[in-house]
Amino acid sequence: MIDIKVSDFGLSEKMGGTGIENMLSGTRGTLMYMAPEKMKEQPFSKQCDLWSIGVIMYMLLCGEPPYRSTQKEPLLKEISEQKVKFTHSIWNTVSDEAKNILTSLLKEDPGDRLSAGQLLDSPWITGENRMLAMQPNSVVMMNQELFYLSIFCLL
Repeated sequence: MIDIKVSDFGLSEKMGGTGIENMLSGTRGTLMYMAPEKMKEQPFSKQCDLWSIGVIMYMLLCGEPPYRSTQKEPLLKEISEQKVKFTHSIWNTVSDEAKNILTSLLKEDPGDRLSAGQLLDSPWITGENRMLAMQPNSVVMMNQELFYLSIFCLL
């Protein structure tokens, strides 16, 4: 297993805890990844980073951003009027646990989003919820083995 870590500290600021005295302001960053509270130029906390993690996770799982608008006002409207959608056919292969995490990260209200600790403790991240509800049939098992074998050969 390979651990991949991605970081960009170009616009980072050191913060304390979660109280009102630790709120930041100002708008910097790429609109597509920016939390709604930042776009609205409201004070924000480190919860805005959880929004960005949700956007990146969504894009890694399906190859497209969760919201399509490229300008601030239409993007804010899109975020406030619709929940995260899983309509692309690729979402049929993504677990409900991953979709639940995305839904919990891409909440417009930062108080409703998962915290970093909650995200790190989730079974989807820890891998603790890997038991199958029922045993797959032999054809499914063979297809899975062929898939893993083909990936191994590519490495």
